[in-house]
Amino acid sequence: MTGGTHLNAVRDLIHQVIRDGGLEPAPSSKLPGYYRATKNWDTVVMHGGVVAGIIELKSHVGSFGNNLNN
Repeated sequence: MTGGTHLNAVRDLIHQVIRDGGLEPAPSSKLPGYYRATKNWDTVVMHGGVVAGIIELKSHVGSFGNNLNN
């Protein structure tokens, strides 16, 4: 698959687990990142209007050694 949609099912499962735990995935996932002023994260978890967690999903293909740092 192309276009960054191959992890949507994993993201949806994570969102369901978050909801089952009584929290809510944020409607917007654009927050500051370490290396940039804004970053679009895969999932931002909110609790009482405060960011409680941030999740970014990555898919790696190829050599384990080449992707070890990631």
